[in-house]
Amino acid sequence: MRNSIAAAVAAVLAVSPALAAPPQWDIGLRHLASISTGSTGEGGAEIVAYDPRSRRAFAINSEDNDLAVIDLSDPAAPILQDTIALDALGAGRNSVATFNGLVAVAVEASPKTNPGRVVFIDAVTLQFRGDVGVGALPDMLKFTGDGTHVLVANEGEPVDYLPGSVNPEGSVSIIDLGQGVAAATVRSADFTAFSREELNAQGIRVFGPGTTAAQDLEPEYITVHGRTAWVTLQEANAVAIVDVPTAAVQSIVPLGLKDYSQPGTRSMPARKMASTSSTGRSSGCTSPMPSPSTTSAASASS
Repeated sequence: MRNSIAAAVAAVLAVSPALAAPPQWDIGLRHLASISTGSTGEGGAEIVAYDPRSRRAFAINSEDNDLAVIDLSDPAAPILQDTIALDALGAGRNSVATFNGLVAVAVEASPKTNPGRVVFIDAVTLQFRGDVGVGALPDMLKFTGDGTHVLVANEGEPVDYLPGSVNPEGSVSIIDLGQGVAAATVRSADFTAFSREELNAQGIRVFGPGTTAAQDLEPEYITVHGRTAWVTLQEANAVAIVDVPTAAVQSIVPLGLKDYSQPGTRSMPARKMASTSSTGRSSGCTSPMPSPSTTSAASASS
């Protein structure tokens, strides 16, 4: 109930900016340096994570299917120091995160409908520390604030919806590193307790033909604060609230519609207008779903 109230309040604030004055920040930005990972494709540096202990950045290079290691000892003069191939453990790297000298990499399987893996690498020595199995298509991962757990958004995306096609369930893997990487354990928070009829009645989009809610919900991104994780379900236009210690999905909160026909709202971008048909509405509708992708949590004091 407390989480539901907090989510409801956050939703009200998000759609009613007049209720709270935005904080005033004195922030200035300037370009310092750039560096190439050596790839010529669009995915040459898709996800980047920085490790303060080693003063290195680790970048997912999905074009060449490796992990780029960038020396940022001098941020004004970055150096591409190394690349790490993980082909033996999976087909593609999807995300990277760091904590206190430890690098975690999400690696999907081949085919992507099979369970993936999370690989751990020492940020200083660049040596392999271990790996664990997770759900299908691990798309994003994040350390908890104390570094004792890694949360993984397993998208569980099907190849298609044709008869006989494999459609794995979406889930959130919770990796316990309390006893170290070598003794890591994994639990799964899934959506098997929810039915598509129940969720549709709440305004949560579950639409895949012939699928259960657990198959259709595809975790996209995670943020965590304390014992609670918030997981975006982009295609469902919702956020799942997960209790980390018990590895349980407590609730799923719909994000509703945004009415662009009302005065004072920003014009809907053409690409968004053109894509609203995928939400089950006509391309001319003025109340599309927000369809959340990334999310982040922060603490602030006035």
